Amino acid sequence: MDGPRPEKPRQGRHVVADDRFRQLLVLYVLGELAAEDERSLERHARRCPDCQKDLAGLRETDCLLRRWAASAREAPPRRLLWRNKRGDEQHEH
Repeated sequence: MDGPRPEKPRQGRHVVADDRFRQLLVLYVLGELAAEDERSLERHARRCPDCQKDLAGLRETDCLLRRWAASAREAPPRRLLWRNKRGDEQHEH
């Protein structure tokens, strides 16, 4: 058999715990978890490669969205730029 073997399905309480922590990851990245839940998630993530990977992806997405939002606030809408440009041209004549 060539290629990677399919992962065995996980069973038992680890699946439930991982699913619970995955649901908390978004709140964690947004800083909206209670302190106790935050500590619990951090302990779990230190020993769970899947949650570490998910957490890294969520942090990257959060960072990109924050940058996009900041640049959108700084840049005037294109429609206003077009109006300003047309207004400038009319004043030149």
